Amino acid sequence: MKRSGKAYFNEFPLSMQAAGKAASLAAALGLSTIRGKFLTVSTCSGTSARGDELFSRFGGICENMEGAAVAQVALRYGVDCLEIRGVSNMVENRDMSSWNIPGAVEAVQRFLLKYIEEF
Repeated sequence: MKRSGKAYFNEFPLSMQAAGKAASLAAALGLSTIRGKFLTVSTCSGTSARGDELFSRFGGICENMEGAAVAQVALRYGVDCLEIRGVSNMVENRDMSSWNIPGAVEAVQRFLLKYIEEF
């Protein structure tokens, strides 16, 4: 895809201004944050070995399935994009007993409501 004469493939830019605001707000709310690349995958990795392989190849901080599509559409239409994730588990050998989906959902919801309010 091309935008403003620049070709994009496999990596799509997100709004640095929105990311900076998000990081500041998260810190004010006492939420831990990490900024970096998200890897779009077609299936959950499910093993530590696969997670390690993806990290060594691409350096992503988390994986997801939807983010690249959203970023690509935003880029196509010239809309700033920021992806926020509440992470419930690390990529490791699948052990659902260690996942904290309610905690991840609560944290990202609390953050997003405050982000929208502050916008």
